[in-house]
This record gives sequence, C-alpha cells and structure tokens, in this order.
Amino acid sequence: MKNDRWVISSAFFVFLSSFVIFKSIFILFFNASFDPAFILHLTPLYLLPSITNMQLLIFSLAVIILDTYFHINDTKKNLLYSVITTIIMISGVAYIIVSSDISIYQSVYYILFFFFLIILVLDHEKIISYSYLSSTESKNRKEIILKKRSIPPLVSVSTSLVKRPKSLKSKRRNRYSK
Repeated sequence: MKNDRWVISSAFFVFLSSFVIFKSIFILFFNASFDPAFILHLTPLYLLPSITNMQLLIFSLAVIILDTYFHINDTKKNLLYSVITTIIMISGVAYIIVSSDISIYQSVYYILFFFFLIILVLDHEKIISYSYLSSTESKNRKEIILKKRSIPPLVSVSTSLVKRPKSLKSKRRNRYSK
C-alpha cells in the first residue's frame, strides 16, 4: 500500500515533466504560444520584471526535470533535495492563487497546488521511513559487530593452576586399558 502512494508522486512528476517537455518543443521549434500559462509559473521567477517567457520556460523545465529525477531515484538524499524543488514550485503556484480572483481559469493552479502539497506529505512520510530504516539498520549492525567481536575475559585463569576435582578424575579412564 505504501508503494502505491509513492507511485502517485513519481507518476505525477513524469506526467508533468513530459507535458512541459512537449510544450517546450512546440514552443522552440514550431513557434507555438506559451499557453497554458501555468508552465511559466512553476517558479517564482516570473515576479521579476526583466525575465522573458523563454527564460521562465527554461527555468520551469529545469526544476520539473530535476524534481522528476529526484522522485524516480528515491534515496533519502534525493528526497531531501526534492522537497526543496517542490517548495519552489509551490511558491510559484501559491502566489498566483493568492493574487488572483477565484475563477474556473484558476482551477489548474488549485489542482497543482493540491498535488504539490500531497507530494510534500508523501515525501515527508518516505523520508521518515528511511530515517527509521537507517536507525534500525545501525542498531542491527552494532549487534552483529558485537556478536562477531570476541570479547576477552577480564581475568585470565591459567589452566595449570586449576585442579580438577577427584570425582572427574576417577570417571575419566583410558579407553584401551581395562
């Protein structure tokens, strides 16, 4: 069940990155328009007045591809980095939601914002599970090391100084003598 939830975030980012890649191919080679506008608003760089639409598209594409890579290669380090890129995308979408009126045209931004928040929760859950696994693995490693390590006794006793009780001497006989 947990892996099914993890597939949601990977599939979402693969879909979003493929959509933006195809849209950028059409924009670059076939001189298409920059619609839908949400592909430019996935980074908060659109707030700077000197950045062009092409630069916004390249920055959005880079952030989405980077986040997709981090979600496909799911290690704890990559998930920590993916939280940063997801927060960058949330900040871009959140400013549009806050600064505009509620309308049907803004529904894409609400859907994106909702999915990004769900992905943050799933990433957080996965990071915690990796932390739990690493702590139990370290405990298991310590136990294995202690079992493998032979601990010398605190006091060494010489066997020549130890005398056997007579009861053990009498029971021990030579097999060949009768």
